[in-house]
Amino acid sequence: MAFWCTGVAVLGAAPLVPLGIVILSGGGKAISTRGLAAFAGYALIIGIVGGYPFEKIKQLGASAER
Repeated sequence: MAFWCTGVAVLGAAPLVPLGIVILSGGGKAISTRGLAAFAGYALIIGIVGGYPFEKIKQLGASAER
């Protein structure tokens, strides 16, 4: 479980670099619609990867009850 949580934390830190550049530019830069869509897709992937171990635990618990 710690492996997956660490992986999600690392994946979640990656978009902070471009977002931080935009925020720290003081309004001089903007994120395009395509960039926002890519960020949303990336966030969805992070959510799936983060939820995987919990789904696996549910499956293992269900098979142990049978």
